[in-house]
Amino acid sequence: MYMIYKIKLSRDDYNIYKVEPDIVYQKMGAKIFTAKANDFMIKRFLHKCKAADSTENPRSKRFLTYDEILSNLSEDGFDLYIFAHKYPKSQKDFNTIIGLN
Repeated sequence: MYMIYKIKLSRDDYNIYKVEPDIVYQKMGAKIFTAKANDFMIKRFLHKCKAADSTENPRSKRFLTYDEILSNLSEDGFDLYIFAHKYPKSQKDFNTIIGLN
């Protein structure tokens, strides 16, 4: 069975995205990542990491798209769930996934 990280994805007015795991998972080694990116880059991250907004129902069953997740995003953030083995290990890995490198 895989461990699932609960993360908060947030965006400020300057398109700086912050991916912040819950404090419990930060103690287990999950890191906080920030990057200036556009929606396409963050959708790429969500897709590569197989992000979901619920642990009970799969996203595909509710027909929820990554665009809808990003449209509901605010400065307060949006809670997502990502498998630990899919979550980036370093800022460099995160930048590679979203296409900054």
